[in-house]
Amino acid sequence: MTNSSSLSRAGTAALLAVLTAAAAALLPWLPVAEAGLYASAAAALSALCAVATMLFLAKARRWIVRTQEVCTAVAAGDFEQRLTRLDEGGEMLALLRAVNHLVDVTDAFVREAGAAMDYVAKGRFFRKIQPQGFGGHFLVSANRINEATESMGAKVTHFASLTDGFESQVGSVVEVVASAATQLQATSSSLTGLANSTMTQTTAVAAATEEASANVGAVASASEELSASIGEITRQVGDSLRTIQAANDKAKLANDQVATLSQAAEEIGSVITLIREIAEQTNLLALNATIEAARAGEAGKGFSVVASEVKSLANQTGEATARIQDQVEGIRTATGKAVHAIGEIVTAIDDVSRISASVNLSVEEQAAATSEISKNVQEASAGTAEVARSTTLVLESAGETESAARDVQNAAGELSRQAEVLRAEVDRYLGAARSA
Repeated sequence: MTNSSSLSRAGTAALLAVLTAAAAALLPWLPVAEAGLYASAAAALSALCAVATMLFLAKARRWIVRTQEVCTAVAAGDFEQRLTRLDEGGEMLALLRAVNHLVDVTDAFVREAGAAMDYVAKGRFFRKIQPQGFGGHFLVSANRINEATESMGAKVTHFASLTDGFESQVGSVVEVVASAATQLQATSSSLTGLANSTMTQTTAVAAATEEASANVGAVASASEELSASIGEITRQVGDSLRTIQAANDKAKLANDQVATLSQAAEEIGSVITLIREIAEQTNLLALNATIEAARAGEAGKGFSVVASEVKSLANQTGEATARIQDQVEGIRTATGKAVHAIGEIVTAIDDVSRISASVNLSVEEQAAATSEISKNVQEASAGTAEVARSTTLVLESAGETESAARDVQNAAGELSRQAEVLRAEVDRYLGAARSA
């Protein structure tokens, strides 16, 4: 009972009160002499248990009310409140200690977060929430705050670096602008003098340009005539080249035909050789037949006459083939000479064709060069006329340049003043950014 809570004790006392009340109600019915005395004692004990129950419940209620007060104060931001002098036990003691631990952890988290944020507000990002003792969402939130602090520190460091770089760059730009304004003032003064000198020189250039334009026009006319002449030469050379090519083609065709004739003569020679061999064989057969007819006597006289005729025919065939052979040899000789002559003609035509092609190429290149020269001369003529017009415009612009130079000089002075204003504004901005 010493480690039990008030609620447990109240429950026990209430149970005893019920039991003793039941005993007090039942004892009078027992057949015992002292039953009334026992019933009175049970009733007194029941009343005592009921009083104890009320006292234990009142004590538990006081701790519940105190716990509610502490929770309300903590919810309002007072983390100094705690449940002290804990005279409870059991579940009630565990509950009260759990409430105190919750307040301790919440107080520690708030204090750690507040300290870290105080340093962040001062621009110092090394202070972190110590995660020891935290768990669950407390630990997750502590890690998030630490990560956010590191991120802010990195960004502030980066911003400071950018600010330093910006200060350096803007300072350099302001210096450059101020220096440029000074140089611009000096340049505008020189520009005014140059404008006056330009007007004088441009007048002389205009006169020279007009004369050059006339000369270039004459050259352009001559170039056009030369280009036309070379074009006609190119056309004639092209016609000659085509004629030579046609002759070359015909000569090659004749060469091919003569070669065919030579081949046919060769084939005729082969046939004549075959005929000669047949005639010789026939003559030999006729001789054999004559010999056999002589052996046969009277019976072979008729066959002998036929053999003589065959032999005579074979001799005539041999003589004819000999004459044909002579004619074929003459054809072969003439054909060979014709092939050789036509070959030389083809070679000569090829040489002429190559020379003509080379001449044609040279003429075409000359025509292209002449055309390019004519084109360039025409462009030069147009350019000279444009220069003449531009010279007039330059003369007009020179006067405007003199006026513009004075305006530039005034603007340079204003630019110098604005550079000083920009320097002051940048210094003010950087001072405010660093102090923030």
